[in-house]
Amino acid sequence: MRAEVRALPIFLGVDGGSSKTHALLADARGQALALGRGGCGNWEGIGVDAAYEAHSAAFHEAIARAGLTAADITASAFGLSGLDWPSDVPILDAMVARLGIPGPRVLVNDAFVALRAGTTQPWGVAIIAGTGSIKAGRNRAGETARTLGLGGGEGSNWGDWGGGADITRAAVAGIAQAYIGLGPETIMSNSLVRFAGVPDVESLLRGVTREGLRLRGATRLVFEAAAAGDAVARAVLVRSAQAIGRSANLVIRKLHMEAEDFELVLAGSVSRNAQGSVWMDTLLDVVHSVAPKAQPLLLDAPPATGGGAPGDGGRRLAARPGGARPPAGNGPRPGSVLNRRQSLPILLKEGIERPHSSPSISQ
Repeated sequence: MRAEVRALPIFLGVDGGSSKTHALLADARGQALALGRGGCGNWEGIGVDAAYEAHSAAFHEAIARAGLTAADITASAFGLSGLDWPSDVPILDAMVARLGIPGPRVLVNDAFVALRAGTTQPWGVAIIAGTGSIKAGRNRAGETARTLGLGGGEGSNWGDWGGGADITRAAVAGIAQAYIGLGPETIMSNSLVRFAGVPDVESLLRGVTREGLRLRGATRLVFEAAAAGDAVARAVLVRSAQAIGRSANLVIRKLHMEAEDFELVLAGSVSRNAQGSVWMDTLLDVVHSVAPKAQPLLLDAPPATGGGAPGDGGRRLAARPGGARPPAGNGPRPGSVLNRRQSLPILLKEGIERPHSSPSISQ
């Protein structure tokens, strides 16, 4: 492959997340060349050295698959979970520099990767609701804003409560209240007991509070219970959606986009599982109360393993079939044909600002 592509500029995009790291090589036409994978790339929980190893593994797998070397890369862009404060920039830039990749590079918080991956234009607002939650936006003037990505845990509010982990914790709290008679019964008592593989609710609660029992992936059971009419599950999802919607509205107001017609990107596992649910209906009601022209779309694309280039030489992300734009309020439409890893070279080509210029809505 190297002989075929080395005459074209080669761009590297790296998506370093809390559960995985992906590195994608693409040429100047937007053609994906190779994908590499690594482990957790968020330095906050594992340290800089371990995060570097994850990025190195993904990068070296990608260039090996493409038949290239680091010297063939023209420029690079990194969307990094854990790049939250201006003081993080020199730490993570030094980590990336250890990879020995030539040319200019861009470092952004990974929320801006999801934003660019889901929009047809360089502006819009993204709501990422996965295990955690974060919101990011960019207006037509190029100004950016985002929340901190800190849910704060049960009983506190750092501006981003409502992700999947918060939903699961709130569901367990509802089960505990039902168990002691403080709250109504919920079918989640049985479903989470089965999910956890424990004999009863007491074992579930003891496991969660004392024994480090993890319930990763249990959020879908809350959606299933809500769809079956469970009042406790519905209340949990409404609370989550309202909290996420309110913090998204902070970004919209910060960027003065209330009257704008813009694309609202919904990304993350919670968003993907929420179509047709009370969570989605509530979220869109909250956002549309402030920005009635927001056009929701779901970023739900398979992993990039190659494929065709987007139009315009890769300078925009993807064309929607027919260019149709449904009216607001009809739920999210299907997202981009490319995913967030493929958007990183686009960020680089458009020269998106480094995150220390506007790291959060508080500045």
